[in-house]
Amino acid sequence: MLIDTQKIAIDLDSKGDCIKDTRGSVLIEKGAVDEGVSLINGHVDLRFADSTTLAGAIYLCLASHIKEDKKEERRYFNYITANADKLETDEQALWGRIRGKMEEGG
Repeated sequence: MLIDTQKIAIDLDSKGDCIKDTRGSVLIEKGAVDEGVSLINGHVDLRFADSTTLAGAIYLCLASHIKEDKKEERRYFNYITANADKLETDEQALWGRIRGKMEEGG
């Protein structure tokens, strides 16, 4: 039996920002870019370079890349690279993976 852990997490805390951000990132990776962006966008405040904001900015950068919105892609890319020293180990790995996808054209 396959368990839908994403649905369980949302049912447990459907209003939680972490759940929305996680769901948004999954949607962006799966190609439902607009829906994913709508979940993440409200939680990214570029005035604060912390783990949550940087992770969200990484996915918004990917979403902008997929949508071929070069201006927004560059804005998020510059923000992330300017704050790269604040990326935690897992965000560093995420940023490396996402940059690789963007370079491949994905």
